[in-house]
Amino acid sequence: MPDECRRRRPPAGADPLAHPVRAHRGRGGLPLEQHLKYVRTAEGGGAAGKGAKEYAVLAVFVHPGEADDSLDRLLHSARRGEDPWDVPGVELDALLPSCTESYRYLGSSTTCPYTTGVRWTVLTHPVQASAAALEHYRSLFPGGNAREVQPLGDRRIAGDRHRWW
Repeated sequence: MPDECRRRRPPAGADPLAHPVRAHRGRGGLPLEQHLKYVRTAEGGGAAGKGAKEYAVLAVFVHPGEADDSLDRLLHSARRGEDPWDVPGVELDALLPSCTESYRYLGSSTTCPYTTGVRWTVLTHPVQASAAALEHYRSLFPGGNAREVQPLGDRRIAGDRHRWW
């Protein structure tokens, strides 16, 4: 575990859904980045080895605008704590923009223990949530809940072909 994680553990429940934008630099001025996480246990043969956890994260920027029933419900339900909670009536596809152009890279998690080997997909188009829902979420984590953007190093970023018309 990195020394930073031993010194400063993130608050319990700090990584269930979203971060005040710090995880990625993009879309300057957007207040929130939601993360939809997928975890699977490797069944063998892969680089990770049998039984190892593999992670993928879909990142979506959020900006204030019209309320979105599902996203607003999710943001308003957020709390600090260790126990998971149910949020009925959330449609996962409603958390995504209609345009799914993206950038992809291999990176790490944004909270301790900064797990490496995370497959990131960052969507280029944001979604909207009400200002009240965004403020509620940010009030839970006034100092943020993600580490600073890391140097690119020798990682490669792949992107969709963008068409402008």
